[in-house]
Amino acid sequence: PIQAERGRKIIKYKYSIKIVAFNIFITTYIAFYLAYTIYEPRTFNIILSVRDLVVSRICSGILFYWVHRLFHTIKILQKYHRVHHEFSYPIGMSAAYSHPIDYFFGNLIPFGIVPFLLNIDEYTMIFMIIYGVYITILQEHSNYKPISSHHFKHHLYYNCNYGMVVLDKLFNTYRI
Repeated sequence: PIQAERGRKIIKYKYSIKIVAFNIFITTYIAFYLAYTIYEPRTFNIILSVRDLVVSRICSGILFYWVHRLFHTIKILQKYHRVHHEFSYPIGMSAAYSHPIDYFFGNLIPFGIVPFLLNIDEYTMIFMIIYGVYITILQEHSNYKPISSHHFKHHLYYNCNYGMVVLDKLFNTYRI
């Protein structure tokens, strides 16, 4: 039984690599391509960069919370988001393991639309992408309990802990 379980997990990981690669290399590429056909970043300015980082972090967190919550409550969206929840115990790779519709509307749009609307410079955008990937993998999907317990409980109980802790507490969706 242990060997059979190990075999199932290996098959699951091999399958998930294909979906993660599709989301990162195809879905993300298409989104960036479309954005950059109409996007002309401004030149770097440290004051505007700091402002944009703060505004983007707050607004993107709010957007992510509500879009993520909608993907949990609206029936047609639930079928797309359930793919991401096939991993009961989140691991780094499972951050991008989702249906492309969920990945695009649930991740790329909430975290990409605010920097796009602010017309941030390329250096700040690169920093935000690196920081976002770091937080998503380490803090939310590392399964390292001291820093990822909030999102771990989201995967465990499904209808709680949708995003920023302050929003979960404010809208009574926080679970300890």
